[in-house]
Amino acid sequence: MDVHVHGAAGVLDVGAWARLCRADLVKALDLALGEYGDCVLRLAYLRLGDRRAAERIAEETFLLAARLGPAARTGCSLGPWLASLALRLCRSAVRRRGVQGLPRRRSAPTWEESFLEAMRGLPCRCAELLLLRYWSGYSVKEIAALWGVPPAAVRAGLVVATSLLRRRLARSATPGPGGLHGAGDQDGLLQRNGSFQEESGFGVGPE
Repeated sequence: MDVHVHGAAGVLDVGAWARLCRADLVKALDLALGEYGDCVLRLAYLRLGDRRAAERIAEETFLLAARLGPAARTGCSLGPWLASLALRLCRSAVRRRGVQGLPRRRSAPTWEESFLEAMRGLPCRCAELLLLRYWSGYSVKEIAALWGVPPAAVRAGLVVATSLLRRRLARSATPGPGGLHGAGDQDGLLQRNGSFQEESGFGVGPE
């Protein structure tokens, strides 16, 4: 008998995925990788700014998910849960080596790269919240369920994180945005799933 892992809205559910892990771990991992492999890799890259490190984190994320999956009991959807595992591993990597920026390049950095450089200097929780909400596109409700806090706490955190980021950008004299669509980003790892312009107040097109 097949194990159904999608909720009413077609979103992968952690509890059902855990049951699939117990029934067929290989199938569960193939499903998770197919749905969220690129998202996890991109999230790790956005946090660390290093492709090789991001690939290692992505691999470790799915290995950790395979270890934790059969016993997972959280009520959140699979995407945010995997994202939280990836960010947990990124946090450990940052502690081991310190926050590092994007790789040095000969040409001037794009606005996207300058923006992400500033974001990496934020307190860890603030940076993770911005990445989950505006780049990965997870809802306030999903993040609240993931972190075990009321949605109002997530909304308040977004206000604080956005304010801190604005001040950091102002201090660094980062120029105004010319787009957040991954210009010059050959791997497409700087692109977003979320509605950053509409909800954060930062423009994403020519002013």
